[in-house]
This record gives sequence, C-alpha cells and structure tokens, in this order.
Amino acid sequence: MVLSGDTRVSDNLIKFAKGADLLIHEVGMSKQDPRLAGPLDERLPNGRGTRRQLRSIVEHHTDPSEAGMIFEKVKPKLAVFSHYTGGVTTAALPLVRQNYSGALEFGEDGMIIDVGETISVKRLPSTGR
Repeated sequence: MVLSGDTRVSDNLIKFAKGADLLIHEVGMSKQDPRLAGPLDERLPNGRGTRRQLRSIVEHHTDPSEAGMIFEKVKPKLAVFSHYTGGVTTAALPLVRQNYSGALEFGEDGMIIDVGETISVKRLPSTGR
C-alpha cells in the first residue's frame, strides 16, 4: 500500500509505488480549469482570494490528468483518491480516464479497503446527514 500526501507529479513516488496493490493519492482541480484564466490579481467570485493564489494552490497538487498518468505508470490493483473536494469528483473522472482505465475509487470517511488476494471496498451506510 502506498499513501501519497499533497504532491505534484513525483518520479520518486512512481518508482516506489510500481505494482502496489493499493495507491492512495491526492487530487486537485484541473490545471486547465477556466477559473485559472484571466488577470492574476483579480479576486475570485467566491471571495476566496485572487486567481494568483488559486493558481499557486493548484500548482502544488496533482490534477486529474496527471493522476491518470501516474496510475497508468504505477498500475496499482486499486487507485483511491484522497484529499479532494466534491466539485473535483464530477470533473475528475473523464480526465483521469484519458490516461487510466483501471480500478479507481474516491475515498470517503469510514471507507474500509481489504487488501489480500483480492481487494474489496466497503462503505459505511449513509447516515442521511
């Protein structure tokens, strides 16, 4: 099992993760996201800083296309995304699938992953909150 923290594409991670049963990897927003285009010092509509600040954050994470390339090189039995926001899940999958067609899950609190001869994923029942 290999667990990646916040990271850009890392050749070292790829080297040491090759053939892992399970690769848990963070994912951020796409570096091609239209919100990143425009004047750098313009404040973002959601009031969370400037485009320059958002770009800086995005550059310190792996985007979905890059994650797909990593997974394709590592070829884990199961890839699981961690450290993502809900908005990333909708947009990420088609970008990942450009490069990777293997088993992929979006991690959730309380998710149980059993690794043995096979890998199984169990989720806690929804509490309706």
